[in-house]
Amino acid sequence: MFVFLAAALFAASFYFAPEKAVNLYTMGGQPPVLLYHHVVETEDEIGVGEEMATVTAEKLEKDLRAILAAGYSPVLTEDVAASAKEGRALLRKAVIIQFDDGYESNLTLAQPVLAKLGFRAEVYVATALVGSRNDPHMPFMTWDQLRELRGGSVFRVYSHGDAHKSAFILSNSGFKRDLSLSFSKLSGELGGETRFFAYPLGDFSENTMRAAEECGAEMQMLLWWGVKRSMSAHSFLLRVDVGQHTDALEAVRFLEDRVAFYISRPY
Repeated sequence: MFVFLAAALFAASFYFAPEKAVNLYTMGGQPPVLLYHHVVETEDEIGVGEEMATVTAEKLEKDLRAILAAGYSPVLTEDVAASAKEGRALLRKAVIIQFDDGYESNLTLAQPVLAKLGFRAEVYVATALVGSRNDPHMPFMTWDQLRELRGGSVFRVYSHGDAHKSAFILSNSGFKRDLSLSFSKLSGELGGETRFFAYPLGDFSENTMRAAEECGAEMQMLLWWGVKRSMSAHSFLLRVDVGQHTDALEAVRFLEDRVAFYISRPY
């Protein structure tokens, strides 16, 4: 009964309140956001414990085809923000695809799959890791590669902080320095001033959300847990991890149900 009610709540069209903040409370819902990380050619390349942060290119393509077959259309966070601020309804069945960290495989393996199927996507880069080859099996993109990625028709590039440290181990001032440095590097190297931010390791709180906005963050990407109505003054979207053994459509429906639950809950 609850699942039916949750699905019914989410199925309503998104009509946006004329509020400054953009989030599931002010919009009456949000598109599911699927989060990927590293992409490999064969499943043998996925190490023990890496199944939630790595998928094969074949698995990624299977996920995207399933999403399209289920009637979902790919959109970007910028589409959601623009629709909300202009008071327009978003597509009823929309989905956002994101990648965290900035692995080279996003350019070499993910981008061709996304382009073939007509998807646009977003990559959130930890700027201190740009160009890192500490793990030769999981190299990070260089600034030249990020410029190539951003210059194409598929990817937008945004901030995943600088040092890829949990917000919970940084002081408030340290967190703000890290995020501001990331924004500065992205602007200086890639141009553009859109400031979307995804939390490293998924660690966030209301205090960090306020601090991020003080640094100029326009939209914050949160993992699906720990959300409450008191956060409705901030602009954010919820996301869910997808790994090699995750059913992408189940992840979409799980997040739809969670969003409906959060909206229905009075706190």
